[in-house]
Amino acid sequence: MNNPFEIIDRRLSIIENLLIELKQHNLKKEFPETHATKFLNRRETASLLGISLGSLNSYTKSSILKAYRIGNRVLYKEKEILEESVSQIKSFKYRKGLID
Repeated sequence: MNNPFEIIDRRLSIIENLLIELKQHNLKKEFPETHATKFLNRRETASLLGISLGSLNSYTKSSILKAYRIGNRVLYKEKEILEESVSQIKSFKYRKGLID
């Protein structure tokens, strides 16, 4: 007959291993390594788009660009800027007659 403490210890070890695996699986699900979000500050975003900081502010206020406030910093997701916003900004510039 087995010692009851050994049985409890074995079961606790199994539960501990399962919890560790579950935690690692959930972390991979929440924060996938291949899709890490890169944020750009205002200067980097304006430089990437080829616009001034004032224009960047105007585009943000008019909801052409989506900004994220983290603490006292205003940041933009690089993926959103590259995929969606470039075409909207170019068409907006042409509509206003800013570019010939």
